Amino acid sequence: MVRPTPPDEATSAVIGSTWWSLDDALDDLSDICRGPDGHIYVLSDQSACIARLGELDPEGGAAEIEQLWHLADIENAEGLVVLDDFTPLVAVDQRSRRGNLLVLSPLVRKDAAVESRGRWH
Repeated sequence: MVRPTPPDEATSAVIGSTWWSLDDALDDLSDICRGPDGHIYVLSDQSACIARLGELDPEGGAAEIEQLWHLADIENAEGLVVLDDFTPLVAVDQRSRRGNLLVLSPLVRKDAAVESRGRWH
């Protein structure tokens, strides 16, 4: 068994990350991911939506929602991945081992509702 070597204290460094504020448009942030277009996508369970953020300043500051898709009939959405063709995969928190991953329609049209009638896996 190979064990990782602990970092040498003399050569290790902690680098602080940048943060951005988001207005009160979303009630919560359940998950975030980087999309195939390089934008950040945010999943909000309480607001029942997926949001694409505009370009982020590397120095931090305010983040703006560039596009918003409302999720219909999806409860307890907790995980998000946006595939190369802009198809969102949404993981839901439920007791069952089945039906906890929803494949939604691709995010393509501005201000369009996302169909929740996807394939459950």
